[in-house]
Amino acid sequence: MDDKLSYALLNGYTVATYAICYQLKDGVELDKFEFLKSKQEVSAKRFQQFNQQNNLIFVDMLFPNILADIALEVYLKNAATFAEYTALPKTFQIINEAQDAKFLNEKARKFIEYVLYSDIQNDKQSSGTLHYNRYYSYEFDDKCLYFNEINYGSLIELAFSKLKLSVSLEKLAVNASELVIYLNMKM
Repeated sequence: MDDKLSYALLNGYTVATYAICYQLKDGVELDKFEFLKSKQEVSAKRFQQFNQQNNLIFVDMLFPNILADIALEVYLKNAATFAEYTALPKTFQIINEAQDAKFLNEKARKFIEYVLYSDIQNDKQSSGTLHYNRYYSYEFDDKCLYFNEINYGSLIELAFSKLKLSVSLEKLAVNASELVIYLNMKM
């Protein structure tokens, strides 16, 4: 470890928050204290911040839809990490059943890489440039791990299973036709 470098401690750090709006299907009525029973109760989705949604295309053209699906699974308490999400059976097909799991694993890792090493999570248009000169540390099991431009891949693997996905229930917004979920990602 180079003593001259400053390592940002990731423990407790919120790496990204996304507000995703879902259209409630006809006949579905919710209030703030009621939860959806299934993903089939919502349809069209959009992000409150257009640039955040647009920036996700650096990961993949389909990733805005994938992240919207992840947010619903977290909201329904089916997943709390990217590793848990990718292990869930899916109600959609991208390529074929056998290749979809591999595809989602790769895209989740690529998303984590972009969130940690670029500015795609901001509400302004991103250049998509990855900056590997960011230095991070993470403490667990009485150890402190350090990550730099040489071992950034190890951080992505760690974040795949340790990055906690949650929904801000206090920010949850419901009206007659729309549900807004705030998806938080925190180490």
